[in-house]
Amino acid sequence: MAGILVPATADAAITFNGLGGASNEAPFSTSAEAGFTVTPTAGQWFVGTVYGNPQPSIFAGPIPSPRISTIEVTGGTFTFAGLDISSNNGSSRYSFTGFSARWRSKASPTKR
Repeated sequence: MAGILVPATADAAITFNGLGGASNEAPFSTSAEAGFTVTPTAGQWFVGTVYGNPQPSIFAGPIPSPRISTIEVTGGTFTFAGLDISSNNGSSRYSFTGFSARWRSKASPTKR
């Protein structure tokens, strides 16, 4: 499950509120908010309307065994302030990679 990415611009946040009309487990294709666009680039992604903090949220699938899944956030430079992540069907491995014109940052994979 992916929660909130917080861009540095004007204290904006990507909340996925625009997905509120979708049904639970509907396929997720893209979301635009606060000048940023969130797009899946690998794996299967779904809208979560009965789970998340806050709801709605997005999550990787298929249920109950998601595969390698990635999303991309475009629209400018932002500060990654955090997200909520959950492993409801056991443990998950995850990593976060950030790119800029001058550097690349990658967090070590973590098991949760």
